[in-house]
Amino acid sequence: MTSTSPWFRLPLNAILPEQPTYFTGSVLGPSAERALQTAYEEFGAPLGTGTAVWDSRARRAALNDTLLQPADESLRRSLGDSGGGLSRLLGGGAGKRTATLITQTLADAPEMVARIERWWTRVRAMEWRQATVLQIMEELEPRAEDALLAQQRVALSLAAALQLQASQIKSVAAETVTGLNAGIDASLPAAGYTAALDSLATSLKGVDTSGAGEDWRQWPAVLREPMDTFLTGYGRWADQPLETARPRWVDDPSALLAVLPGSTAGHDSAKAGNRRATAADSISRQLSGGKRKQFDAATAQVEQLVALLPRVHEAVVIVAAAARYWVSGAANEALADGRLETADEVFLLELEELKQMMTGEWSNVEQVRPIIEARIHSPSQR
Repeated sequence: MTSTSPWFRLPLNAILPEQPTYFTGSVLGPSAERALQTAYEEFGAPLGTGTAVWDSRARRAALNDTLLQPADESLRRSLGDSGGGLSRLLGGGAGKRTATLITQTLADAPEMVARIERWWTRVRAMEWRQATVLQIMEELEPRAEDALLAQQRVALSLAAALQLQASQIKSVAAETVTGLNAGIDASLPAAGYTAALDSLATSLKGVDTSGAGEDWRQWPAVLREPMDTFLTGYGRWADQPLETARPRWVDDPSALLAVLPGSTAGHDSAKAGNRRATAADSISRQLSGGKRKQFDAATAQVEQLVALLPRVHEAVVIVAAAARYWVSGAANEALADGRLETADEVFLLELEELKQMMTGEWSNVEQVRPIIEARIHSPSQR
């Protein structure tokens, strides 16, 4: 099975929008690039020269297979060679380092999620004074990198744990392993959100939403209560959750109603988990001695990491939501004096440009408007 076991990798939309706005790109782009470079180096497969995900000149995001595939294959080989599995980890080298990193990731990632949640609370409660606004601005990129690096560590840990699992069952018939990787695919990072969205759509099936006004708090209970439950858990998400220019659902619940008719059944975490458990139990009973012990240990880690990845991805979404909240407030002064004509124009500026505007270096309309106008008419914004 080792030769055909898929190597898990995060999809692009869990890391960056493909073509982000100037503001989003300046906050998430460099952070995402550093996160991938750092994580692969930690796992003993440093990436080659070039950009892994963020091309700052073209302002486009794409997973660079020329760099990533050799690194993934190097990690796969280090964990799946003959004599592989957890028995090799005790002997040192790349395998032992990976085992240590998986354990460390499982311990560290939940605390990172908690830190991001605390930071979100602080951002939402901040006073709109220049010193406070500038302080939060300085924290945006570090927080983005924290979340993106933790997410990449979890993804690489999951890929490695799957490979360790597979390395113990080379002799098991292929049909026996069907379902072992159920649900571990590109939909996994947003699994909780997708499930909640589908649950909301099911709850509102047959409910007349035509009379829903802009203020969702005035909606009838049959409509408001399911929406309130969803927004409590996923109000910080959006139709493009990592694009800071997109309104969050909590700010415009009526827009969420508009997308629900197109919602289809997505990632069924419970069903996928049951399929994995059934397959793992069947395989485990066919193994004996050390192989069974090692397979069971790897399986336990896989399940922990599968549960952890959506939580860590949520932290990345929270950073994007916090950045949107911050930049929307930071734009108020520029809106008042005409440097910005609409609130959405703030997303046409990069983070450092906003700093110049807020500290007075770009204090007049003549310094800001030409940049805004040029970017409005740029092909990349169409």
